[in-house]
Amino acid sequence: MLCRKDLELAFGEILHRGRRIGEIAVDGGASLILQFDVNFVTKAVDVAIDREHGAVEAAAHEVARRHDWPTSCMNEAVTMYLIGERSVSFFGNYPSESRVGLRVFVASPTYLLAMKLKALRMNTRDSDDVVLLARQTGRTTVDALTSLYDAFFPAEALEPRKIVAIHEIVAKLDAPGDAR
Repeated sequence: MLCRKDLELAFGEILHRGRRIGEIAVDGGASLILQFDVNFVTKAVDVAIDREHGAVEAAAHEVARRHDWPTSCMNEAVTMYLIGERSVSFFGNYPSESRVGLRVFVASPTYLLAMKLKALRMNTRDSDDVVLLARQTGRTTVDALTSLYDAFFPAEALEPRKIVAIHEIVAKLDAPGDAR
């Protein structure tokens, strides 16, 4: 299982020693771990590799081998679900600012929230993530959440079960207004 320290330090040292600078955009749960004070771990890091693809992949396999993790600990499958121009921001250089081997970008909370709404399954990590992201983005009403979903997925209507789930999530938020 990967925790924040693993995500931050694992790949940069190998790339730096190889005199390579890779760039990745981190999505999903790993992005939440990096950006917010959460205390869960993830089995895989969902990424889009934007620079030095082969070197980043080789570093990930080396880190997996060293820690006896599955070689699939870095997952690029998420890239097929990316919506147009995803909103990312620079997060940091690793292993350090002065010894760069990997530049890490993270998905914006708004983008992550839209993706979590699309994947939403109740009584899973998804619903907890939606609560966290709804609070972070100030989208705390059913209208605000469904409007965000519609903005990212205009051709895909929300399934009735997801609308019910959104109502349940808003009840958990216990927030009277929308600070959109």
